[in-house]
Order: sequence, then structure tokens, then C-alpha cells
Amino acid sequence: MKKQNYLRIYANIGKENYSENEKETLVKTLIAIGEEIFTQTDLRMDINGSGYGISKGDPLVKQQTFWKKIDKKGYKNLFGISASHKDYYNYRSQFNLWMQSHNFFRLDIEFFWQANDNFDYEKAQKIIETYLPIVRIDYAYGYLADKNLTWNEWITKESFWSSTSYIPKEEEIWQGQIGEILNGKIKKIYAFNVFNKAQSEKTSHENLNRIPLNDEIEIGLLT
Repeated sequence: MKKQNYLRIYANIGKENYSENEKETLVKTLIAIGEEIFTQTDLRMDINGSGYGISKGDPLVKQQTFWKKIDKKGYKNLFGISASHKDYYNYRSQFNLWMQSHNFFRLDIEFFWQANDNFDYEKAQKIIETYLPIVRIDYAYGYLADKNLTWNEWITKESFWSSTSYIPKEEEIWQGQIGEILNGKIKKIYAFNVFNKAQSEKTSHENLNRIPLNDEIEIGLLT
């Protein structure tokens, strides 16, 4: 089965409110990463939020239409966006602000991009470094995934007539443990990891190549 690079970032765990300026920065950063790191200059966009009129029918719109809707409605009701390659799924990304306590207040960011034989550590690190000035990264991981992996690490099953998605048991269990990330909980060791201090201490016995990013987090690469 063909593979894809997958990177997931958990940030700002416990943060309950975002200003419009903060949301604007998150939107522009996600788009800039698509354009500058992945050279995707003709993205298709969707908005997670009420009153923008995108998610009816075909949810993906051109950037020009996207910005017109933002200019009209602002960022107040925006809780996430997705950006995808205009023709196919070799590149796609999204962020979502989880604002309900039962989902653990958090910023959840995902990137999918075309893979060769090995995980693309270089681009993953560039993405992490791009976010460092604007959010508190609490945990991240990346790995080579099968092509049937989709948003939120659900799995898509395709048949001749249709496709369906389901949440794997491992992911379902993990969703109930996200609130323990700041206490050192990790999902498991992946090819690419970003650990907070508590996670670094709890994984100190693992044979990882560690790269400090700042005083709070480090990259851990599986060797």
C-alpha cells in the first residue's frame, strides 16, 4: 500500500479562549506553511465555524473566495480551517481549536504530504519550528502512514461503491488520555517525536536522538 507522511501537533492544552488576532495568526501560518514549505500555491480551503457558508455542498473553495468570507465575517466564529492541494490529496493540512472540556481544550494541527521511502524529518522539523513563536507545543509525532489514514487518525475503507471511515481502537483510547500529555503521557514512540519536559523524563530510557528546540521541548528521533 502506498504511504504518506503524517504529522500531528498538540498545542496550548488547557487554553480555553483565543482572540481574533490569535486565530488570524493560526490561519495565516497554516497557509504559509503550505505555500512556503510545500510550494502549494493554489490551495483549496474549508472553514470550521458557523456563518461562513462554505460547508454546504462542496466545502473546498479557492483562496480568493476564502479570504472574501474571512473579510466579511472576521475570525470570531472560526474554530479551524483545512487547506488541501487543488487536485489531489498529496498535500493537505488543518487545524482545529477544541473548545469543549470533554475533548480537552487544545489546538490540534495535522499535516499529510507525499512520501518516498522514509519519513520526511526535515519538513516535519521545519513545521514545528514555524509554530514555535506563536503557540506552546505540548506534544507532536510523525510517521509514515498508509494512504487510508485520514483526519484525526481515522481509517478510510473503500469499496467499489463507496467509502467509510472509522476510528481505530488505539486512537479511541488515546482520545481519552490527551489530558495527561502535560503529565508525561505519550501515545507511543514514533519515528519523529516532540516531547515536553515530563515526556522527556519518562522516555529517558529510550534510544532516541534528541534535539533540543527550547527550554521546554525537544525532538526525539527513533534511531
